[in-house]
Amino acid sequence: MKQRYILPFLAFMLCNCFFLFYFFYNQAKQEAIKNTNNQQLLYARQAARGIEEFFSNWTRTLTTLSELGSIIDMDEGGKQDIRLLYRENPDRVRAITRVDAAGRIIYTFPFNRDSIGRNISGQDHIRQIMGTHKPVMSNVFTAVQGYEAVALHVPVFKNNEYRGTIGVIVDFRALAKRYLEDIRIGNTGYAWVISQDGTELYCPVPGHTGKSVFENCKDFPSILAMAGDMLKGRQGLTTYTYNQIRGNEVDVVRKLAAYTPINIGNTFWSIVVASSEEEVIASIEGFRNKLILVMAFLLLVGVLFSYYGLKAWFIVREEEKRRRAEEALRENEENYRNLFQNAPIGIFHSLPEGKFLRVNPALARIVGYGSPEEMISAVTNIGSQIYIDSKKHSGLLSATLGNPGWIYAENRYRRKDGGILTGNLTVRKVLKPDGTVAYIEGFVEDVTQRKQAEESLQKSEKRFRILVEQAPVGVAEISISTSRFLTVNRRLCEMLGMTEEELLATTFHAITHPEDAPLDEKKRALLLAGKIGHYTREKRYLKKDGGTVWVKIRVSHLWESGEKPERNMITVEDITEHKRAEEEKRALEERLNRAEKMEALGTLAGGVAHDLNNVLGIVVGYSELLLDEIGQSSPMRANLTKIMEGGHRSAAIVQDLLTLARRGVQTRKVVNLNATVRDWLKTPEFGKIVSFNPNVGIRMDLEADVQNIMGSPVHVGKTIMNLVSNAVEAMAKGGTLTIRTSNRYLDKPIQGYDAIHEGDYAVLTVSDTGEGISDRDIQHIFEPFYTKKTMGRSGTGLGLAVVWGTVKDHNGYIDVQSEVGKGTTFSLYFPVTKEEVAEAQKAIPLPDYIGKEESILVVDDIKEQRELAAAMLGKLNYRVKTVSSGEEAVEYLRTEKADLLVLDMIMDPGMDGLDTYKAILETHPKQKAIIVSGFSETERVAEAKALGVGDYLRKPYVLERLGMAVRNELDRKQPVADTT
Repeated sequence: MKQRYILPFLAFMLCNCFFLFYFFYNQAKQEAIKNTNNQQLLYARQAARGIEEFFSNWTRTLTTLSELGSIIDMDEGGKQDIRLLYRENPDRVRAITRVDAAGRIIYTFPFNRDSIGRNISGQDHIRQIMGTHKPVMSNVFTAVQGYEAVALHVPVFKNNEYRGTIGVIVDFRALAKRYLEDIRIGNTGYAWVISQDGTELYCPVPGHTGKSVFENCKDFPSILAMAGDMLKGRQGLTTYTYNQIRGNEVDVVRKLAAYTPINIGNTFWSIVVASSEEEVIASIEGFRNKLILVMAFLLLVGVLFSYYGLKAWFIVREEEKRRRAEEALRENEENYRNLFQNAPIGIFHSLPEGKFLRVNPALARIVGYGSPEEMISAVTNIGSQIYIDSKKHSGLLSATLGNPGWIYAENRYRRKDGGILTGNLTVRKVLKPDGTVAYIEGFVEDVTQRKQAEESLQKSEKRFRILVEQAPVGVAEISISTSRFLTVNRRLCEMLGMTEEELLATTFHAITHPEDAPLDEKKRALLLAGKIGHYTREKRYLKKDGGTVWVKIRVSHLWESGEKPERNMITVEDITEHKRAEEEKRALEERLNRAEKMEALGTLAGGVAHDLNNVLGIVVGYSELLLDEIGQSSPMRANLTKIMEGGHRSAAIVQDLLTLARRGVQTRKVVNLNATVRDWLKTPEFGKIVSFNPNVGIRMDLEADVQNIMGSPVHVGKTIMNLVSNAVEAMAKGGTLTIRTSNRYLDKPIQGYDAIHEGDYAVLTVSDTGEGISDRDIQHIFEPFYTKKTMGRSGTGLGLAVVWGTVKDHNGYIDVQSEVGKGTTFSLYFPVTKEEVAEAQKAIPLPDYIGKEESILVVDDIKEQRELAAAMLGKLNYRVKTVSSGEEAVEYLRTEKADLLVLDMIMDPGMDGLDTYKAILETHPKQKAIIVSGFSETERVAEAKALGVGDYLRKPYVLERLGMAVRNELDRKQPVADTT
């Protein structure tokens, strides 16, 4: 019976042994793999944290540098700062480089002359920072010197304008050696790193670095799956396989791997720590052999010994686990203790309740304590004892406890001796396995001196900026090499009508008037050659709106440390008004000299005319007597007739001389320019002009209701003849002659050829499209006998002199506009009279435009015009109210009403007629109005009519025209609104 159960028992025991062997061996293998994975993940995190801290510290350092004025302008101070920074970190970086906004290297250290000016804008990381203006990290690349490197760049701004970057180049091999090469788990373990786009930045496998992991491992799906997870920024554990070539044999190798992201500025890398599964399994080979012996022993000796075998296995397993854990913990603690004790910045662990657990010597020294132990003992409440602002501590604590990552802040701290320091704080929470907060870990860097230097520099710059900005003259700095503005003050921007940004984007030459540029270049050459220390001159600048401004500038070098100057300082004084006053004075002197000359010539001409009249009277008189005495058939009759005709022609010349002497107008009566022009068109003289000049077209533009003047129609007619004759002779090759009459009301003087005062005028204009008059000749055209024509063939040379004398006899003014090759326009301004021509046209009956006591509001900025309009309208039986501006009209109509508005179109300053009518329509949408003006109808008048204004009336006021315009508008019916 027992024997019958022996085989089943043995089979049962054998199965149990195999089962127990497989179970315990598999448990041991899984535990070994788990421990390996934990160790891999720990190493990966430590390496990631080290690399993150390395680049985070450099990002902060470069950001601080980028805000320094010396780095922004890249002057000698900036170069010195870069050299000092490099010499303090020769084992961390290979080069520090400053790049301008266009991607060109402007300085690098160690200094390489061949690199200066090199354009690196084609590099991916430089293109990225030029587009985003944010810190950027490059992929691994091979430097010119042959080493593998990475570049970190941060942007540089000036007045919020991107001015380039400052960056460091790090020897990636040195970085890898510091954080990656020492990562070894077993004999075949190693670490490798890939970038955000899958490029292998570091890998011990030959030929892999610098290539895409998807290209290197395209035949290994398990590696590609892990890489895809890594590129998403994830952390994890995995197993992958790859082929290992050993001679002629290819072995499939399984690797245990742990991966975690490395967060670096604008990107992230991912680190993998891998170990051979075969080596991990080999580490428990001894345990496997012992287990086999135990199982065999148990199989031989029975169930009693199984218990001891199992117990031995458990003892061995736990001892191995404890030993490896103790070794790893001891190594980690030693590394962390060295870092904690020897770090140059403050490190601490604290409780959320506000008490320190640990502080390193650097933090105790920063805060003024003799030792970490003294600080831990003395500080019982961090928020109230260490922080200047306890509320800020509370806010940072809340943010830290609520955030899984690092928190960065700048704070002010209280030292033991009562002093205050400024520090950069980096802090995070550390959790227990159960998810509760174990402690708060942080780093503190003392930046007090740097902040004080920055504040001092900012105050100095602010004081200088205020001084420049408030200067009463323009001040600017200009680059000598490019002539571009580097700094400008507000006064210079105001002078040119440009913003600071617009002025900084242009050059000194671009705003200089082209006619003034050559002298600028000569002065600049002398300044650069050192022949003069500065120069001062008057010139013209071009304003943004196209105008010019006269300025007085002083230009001098800005010397810095005895080096060759790179900038010029200029001060700019606006002398436009001074120049305008000088020009007006010169023009006034010219007009005075011209008037005095004409007066003197007139006096001379008057004396000559008096004597000639005595002689010509005898010649003409005796010629006429002799003609009466001799018969029609006498051979002497033809000669005597010629003598008498010559005497009459000479008398006409004398009449011209009398006109020149301003003694020719003996009669005064009402003259209508239109009638005078039409009468002259019927004269033989005009007929001759038309017949002798068939290639000249004559155009008339006569204003229908031109006002009358007081004077001599004969002299005015002769003036028209002289002007037309002069114009026709100027068009030898043909052209167009235009005779125009118009009314003109001037509320301001005109400074033209003649100074024309304000008032009502009837204007006679004669224009031609001929050869024009040069600037040199135009000053003399009204002088007697000054002519560019051939004497004896084209007149006496008195024509325009007679025009001048006639106009002055009529108390009028002359304006001349001419351009060589384009023609000439003579405008004669005659003061108007309210008197009517004796044979006036039939007037409109007064009852046709008499008022019905309607209310009228007159809006005009000229007092005399308001009073004239009110008097006329009052005479026409209207109730009149006057105001002096559009603003007063709008305010008046808020509480009052008016049946009609009489709006002056141009009012200065303030709202004009159109703006006033628009504002009134907002409260009185059906308000009736007429527009009056001393100028021609304009686009704004047309717009006012489109809004509902009635008639447009030209000044000066005439009772009949004013009355009819008002009556017609009051009687006009408003259009019926369409309600369909």
